[in-house]
Amino acid sequence: MQIRDKVVLITGASRGIGLACAQELNKRGAKVILANRGPDSELKSHFKHPENVELVTLDLSSGESIDSLAQKILQEGRLDILFNNAGQLTGGLLEEQPVDDILNMYQVNLVGTVHLTRLLLPALLKRPEGKVIFNASVSGVMSLPCASTYASSKNALVALARSLQIELKKTNVSTLTLITPGIKTRMFDKIPKLYGDYMDVSNLSSISPEKYALLVAKAIEDDKLEYWPKGSVAVALFLSQHFQTLFRFLASLSFKRNS
Repeated sequence: MQIRDKVVLITGASRGIGLACAQELNKRGAKVILANRGPDSELKSHFKHPENVELVTLDLSSGESIDSLAQKILQEGRLDILFNNAGQLTGGLLEEQPVDDILNMYQVNLVGTVHLTRLLLPALLKRPEGKVIFNASVSGVMSLPCASTYASSKNALVALARSLQIELKKTNVSTLTLITPGIKTRMFDKIPKLYGDYMDVSNLSSISPEKYALLVAKAIEDDKLEYWPKGSVAVALFLSQHFQTLFRFLASLSFKRNS
Protein backbone atom coordinates (compact mmCIF):
# COMPACT_ATOMS: atom_id res chain seq x y z
CA MET A 1 0.00 0.00 0.00
CA GLN A 2 1.26 3.44 -0.89
CA ILE A 3 1.33 5.67 2.20
CA ARG A 4 1.32 9.04 0.47
CA ASP A 5 -2.08 10.78 0.55
CA LYS A 6 -3.60 8.15 2.82
CA VAL A 7 -5.67 9.17 5.87
CA VAL A 8 -4.54 7.29 8.97
CA LEU A 9 -6.22 7.17 12.38
CA ILE A 10 -3.75 6.16 15.10
CA THR A 11 -4.86 5.42 18.66
CA GLY A 12 -2.53 6.09 21.57
CA ALA A 13 -0.54 8.52 19.45
CA SER A 14 0.72 11.01 22.04
CA ARG A 15 4.02 9.21 22.67
CA GLY A 16 6.04 6.04 22.13
CA ILE A 17 5.23 3.76 19.20
CA GLY A 18 2.07 5.64 18.25
CA LEU A 19 3.75 9.02 18.00
CA ALA A 20 6.83 7.67 16.20
CA CYS A 21 4.70 5.84 13.63
CA ALA A 22 2.50 8.89 13.14
CA GLN A 23 5.60 11.03 12.51
CA GLU A 24 7.01 8.52 10.01
CA LEU A 25 3.76 8.16 8.09
CA ASN A 26 3.40 11.95 8.07
CA LYS A 27 6.90 12.27 6.60
CA ARG A 28 5.81 9.90 3.84
CA GLY A 29 2.87 12.09 2.90
CA ALA A 30 -0.03 10.70 4.92
CA LYS A 31 -2.59 12.73 6.81
CA VAL A 32 -2.49 11.44 10.39
CA ILE A 33 -5.32 11.70 12.89
CA LEU A 34 -3.94 11.39 16.41
CA ALA A 35 -6.47 9.89 18.80
CA ASN A 36 -5.64 10.38 22.48
CA ARG A 37 -7.51 10.81 25.73
CA GLY A 38 -6.49 14.45 25.91
CA PRO A 39 -5.14 15.88 22.63
CA ASP A 40 -2.18 18.20 23.14
CA SER A 41 -2.05 21.02 20.58
CA GLU A 42 1.75 21.11 20.89
CA LEU A 43 1.97 17.65 19.31
CA LYS A 44 1.70 19.21 15.87
CA SER A 45 5.06 20.91 16.34
CA HIS A 46 6.73 17.47 16.28
CA PHE A 47 5.64 16.77 12.72
CA LYS A 48 7.26 17.55 9.36
CA HIS A 49 3.90 18.40 7.81
CA PRO A 50 1.76 19.76 10.69
CA GLU A 51 -0.92 20.85 8.23
CA ASN A 52 -1.59 17.14 7.70
CA VAL A 53 -2.09 16.41 11.41
CA GLU A 54 -5.47 16.35 13.15
CA LEU A 55 -6.00 15.88 16.88
CA VAL A 56 -9.08 14.07 18.18
CA THR A 57 -10.24 12.84 21.57
CA LEU A 58 -10.63 9.13 22.22
CA ASP A 59 -10.93 7.21 25.48
CA LEU A 60 -10.93 3.50 24.64
CA SER A 61 -12.26 2.72 28.11
CA SER A 62 -15.48 4.56 27.20
CA GLY A 63 -17.96 3.13 24.72
CA GLU A 64 -19.52 6.57 24.41
CA SER A 65 -16.17 8.11 23.45
CA ILE A 66 -15.58 5.39 20.84
CA ASP A 67 -19.05 5.90 19.37
CA SER A 68 -18.53 9.66 19.23
CA LEU A 69 -15.20 9.48 17.38
CA ALA A 70 -16.47 6.85 14.94
CA GLN A 71 -19.49 8.99 14.14
CA LYS A 72 -17.22 11.98 13.51
CA ILE A 73 -14.97 9.98 11.17
CA LEU A 74 -17.91 8.48 9.29
CA GLN A 75 -19.67 11.82 8.85
CA GLU A 76 -16.85 14.27 8.27
CA GLY A 77 -14.12 12.52 6.35
CA ARG A 78 -12.57 9.49 4.78
CA LEU A 79 -10.36 6.87 6.38
CA ASP A 80 -7.82 4.63 4.65
CA ILE A 81 -5.88 3.08 7.55
CA LEU A 82 -7.01 2.31 11.09
CA PHE A 83 -3.95 1.81 13.29
CA ASN A 84 -4.99 0.17 16.58
CA ASN A 85 -1.93 1.04 18.65
CA ALA A 86 -3.16 2.10 22.11
CA GLY A 87 -2.45 -0.35 24.89
CA GLN A 88 -1.86 -0.83 28.60
CA LEU A 89 0.50 -3.16 30.44
CA THR A 90 -0.25 -5.45 33.36
CA GLY A 91 2.07 -7.93 35.01
CA GLY A 92 3.02 -9.99 38.02
CA LEU A 93 1.47 -13.03 39.65
CA LEU A 94 -2.15 -13.33 38.59
CA GLU A 95 -3.50 -13.40 42.14
CA GLU A 96 -1.59 -10.21 43.00
CA GLN A 97 -2.65 -8.10 40.02
CA PRO A 98 -5.32 -5.50 40.96
CA VAL A 99 -8.57 -6.52 39.32
CA ASP A 100 -9.30 -2.94 38.21
CA ASP A 101 -5.96 -2.84 36.38
CA ILE A 102 -6.79 -6.11 34.63
CA LEU A 103 -10.26 -4.99 33.55
CA ASN A 104 -9.03 -1.59 32.34
CA MET A 105 -6.25 -3.27 30.37
CA TYR A 106 -8.68 -5.67 28.65
CA GLN A 107 -10.99 -2.77 27.83
CA VAL A 108 -8.24 -0.74 26.14
CA ASN A 109 -6.19 -3.55 24.59
CA LEU A 110 -9.08 -5.65 23.33
CA VAL A 111 -12.69 -4.60 23.95
CA GLY A 112 -12.27 -0.96 22.90
CA THR A 113 -10.16 -2.00 19.92
CA VAL A 114 -12.83 -4.45 18.73
CA HIS A 115 -15.51 -1.80 19.25
CA LEU A 116 -13.66 0.87 17.26
CA THR A 117 -12.68 -1.50 14.46
CA ARG A 118 -16.23 -2.78 14.11
CA LEU A 119 -17.57 0.76 13.72
CA LEU A 120 -14.94 2.02 11.28
CA LEU A 121 -14.60 -1.03 9.06
CA PRO A 122 -17.50 0.08 6.80
CA ALA A 123 -15.62 3.33 6.09
CA LEU A 124 -12.50 1.39 5.08
CA LEU A 125 -14.55 -0.89 2.81
CA LYS A 126 -15.71 2.17 0.86
CA ARG A 127 -12.15 3.17 -0.01
CA PRO A 128 -10.27 1.87 -3.07
CA GLU A 129 -7.73 0.47 -0.61
CA GLY A 130 -7.95 0.12 3.16
CA LYS A 131 -5.98 -1.42 6.01
CA VAL A 132 -6.49 -2.31 9.68
CA ILE A 133 -3.33 -2.51 11.80
CA PHE A 134 -3.15 -4.24 15.18
CA ASN A 135 -0.22 -3.72 17.55
CA ALA A 136 -0.23 -7.21 19.02
CA SER A 137 3.25 -7.60 20.61
CA VAL A 138 5.49 -10.66 20.89
CA SER A 139 3.38 -11.43 23.97
CA GLY A 140 0.55 -12.26 21.60
CA VAL A 141 2.34 -15.38 20.40
CA MET A 142 4.90 -16.01 23.16
CA SER A 143 3.51 -16.54 26.66
CA LEU A 144 5.74 -15.87 29.65
CA PRO A 145 5.21 -16.03 33.41
CA CYS A 146 3.99 -12.79 34.99
CA ALA A 147 2.38 -11.82 31.67
CA SER A 148 -0.80 -13.89 31.96
CA THR A 149 -3.32 -11.07 31.58
CA TYR A 150 -1.37 -8.85 29.19
CA ALA A 151 -0.37 -11.80 26.97
CA SER A 152 -3.94 -13.06 26.81
CA SER A 153 -5.15 -9.65 25.58
CA LYS A 154 -2.51 -9.57 22.86
CA ASN A 155 -3.12 -13.21 21.96
CA ALA A 156 -6.77 -12.29 21.43
CA LEU A 157 -5.70 -9.47 19.11
CA VAL A 158 -3.70 -11.92 17.01
CA ALA A 159 -6.74 -14.21 16.77
CA LEU A 160 -8.96 -11.25 15.91
CA ALA A 161 -6.62 -10.07 13.16
CA ARG A 162 -6.20 -13.53 11.63
CA SER A 163 -9.95 -14.17 11.57
CA LEU A 164 -10.61 -10.71 10.14
CA GLN A 165 -7.93 -11.31 7.52
CA ILE A 166 -9.94 -14.24 6.16
CA GLU A 167 -13.22 -12.31 6.29
CA LEU A 168 -11.67 -9.50 4.25
CA LYS A 169 -9.82 -11.69 1.75
CA LYS A 170 -12.06 -10.81 -1.21
CA THR A 171 -12.39 -7.13 -0.31
CA ASN A 172 -10.20 -4.07 -0.80
CA VAL A 173 -9.22 -4.05 2.90
CA SER A 174 -6.25 -5.93 4.35
CA THR A 175 -4.87 -6.38 7.84
CA LEU A 176 -1.39 -6.00 9.32
CA THR A 177 -0.58 -7.62 12.66
CA LEU A 178 2.50 -6.27 14.40
CA ILE A 179 4.32 -8.85 16.52
CA THR A 180 6.08 -6.00 18.26
CA PRO A 181 9.35 -6.67 20.13
CA GLY A 182 10.69 -4.63 23.03
CA ILE A 183 10.46 -0.92 22.21
CA LYS A 184 12.09 1.62 24.51
CA THR A 185 8.98 3.42 25.75
CA ARG A 186 7.48 4.33 29.12
CA MET A 187 5.52 1.08 28.99
CA PHE A 188 8.71 -0.92 28.45
CA ASP A 189 10.29 0.84 31.43
CA LYS A 190 7.45 -0.46 33.64
CA ILE A 191 8.41 -4.10 33.06
CA PRO A 192 11.04 -4.33 35.86
CA LYS A 193 8.56 -2.95 38.38
CA LEU A 194 5.73 -5.30 37.34
CA TYR A 195 7.77 -8.44 36.60
CA GLY A 196 11.07 -7.96 38.43
CA ASP A 197 10.07 -9.47 41.79
CA TYR A 198 9.61 -12.87 40.15
CA MET A 199 11.60 -12.81 36.92
CA ASP A 200 15.05 -11.84 35.77
CA VAL A 201 14.35 -9.13 33.21
CA SER A 202 17.87 -7.71 33.12
CA ASN A 203 18.57 -9.10 29.66
CA LEU A 204 15.53 -7.66 27.92
CA SER A 205 16.47 -5.95 24.68
CA SER A 206 14.72 -3.04 22.98
CA ILE A 207 14.92 -0.71 20.02
CA SER A 208 13.83 2.90 19.70
CA PRO A 209 10.28 3.82 18.65
CA GLU A 210 11.74 5.72 15.69
CA LYS A 211 13.58 2.64 14.39
CA TYR A 212 10.49 0.54 14.80
CA ALA A 213 8.38 3.12 12.95
CA LEU A 214 10.59 2.61 9.89
CA LEU A 215 9.93 -1.14 10.03
CA VAL A 216 6.19 -0.59 10.40
CA ALA A 217 6.08 1.79 7.45
CA LYS A 218 7.91 -0.74 5.28
CA ALA A 219 5.49 -3.49 6.38
CA ILE A 220 2.59 -1.26 5.30
CA GLU A 221 4.19 -0.50 1.94
CA ASP A 222 4.98 -4.17 1.36
CA ASP A 223 1.41 -5.20 2.25
CA LYS A 224 2.59 -7.70 4.83
CA LEU A 225 -0.14 -9.52 6.73
CA GLU A 226 2.08 -9.93 9.79
CA TYR A 227 5.35 -8.35 10.88
CA TRP A 228 7.63 -10.62 12.93
CA PRO A 229 10.84 -9.17 14.39
CA LYS A 230 14.31 -10.43 13.58
CA GLY A 231 17.39 -10.84 15.76
CA SER A 232 17.59 -12.57 19.13
CA VAL A 233 13.88 -12.22 19.84
CA ALA A 234 13.17 -14.13 16.63
CA VAL A 235 14.96 -17.17 18.13
CA ALA A 236 12.72 -17.06 21.21
CA LEU A 237 9.65 -16.70 19.01
CA PHE A 238 10.72 -19.66 16.89
CA LEU A 239 11.16 -21.83 19.98
CA SER A 240 7.80 -20.74 21.39
CA GLN A 241 6.05 -21.71 18.16
CA HIS A 242 7.83 -24.94 17.25
CA PHE A 243 9.42 -26.30 20.46
CA GLN A 244 6.91 -25.37 23.13
CA THR A 245 8.12 -27.80 25.79
CA LEU A 246 11.68 -26.53 25.49
CA PHE A 247 10.51 -22.92 25.46
CA ARG A 248 8.45 -23.39 28.63
CA PHE A 249 11.41 -25.03 30.35
CA LEU A 250 13.75 -22.18 29.40
CA ALA A 251 11.18 -19.57 30.45
CA SER A 252 10.78 -21.25 33.84
CA LEU A 253 14.49 -20.87 34.53
CA SER A 254 14.12 -17.10 34.80
CA PHE A 255 11.02 -17.29 37.02
CA LYS A 256 10.88 -17.82 40.77
CA ARG A 257 7.74 -17.69 42.88
CA ASN A 258 8.66 -16.27 46.27
CA SER A 259 7.52 -18.48 49.16
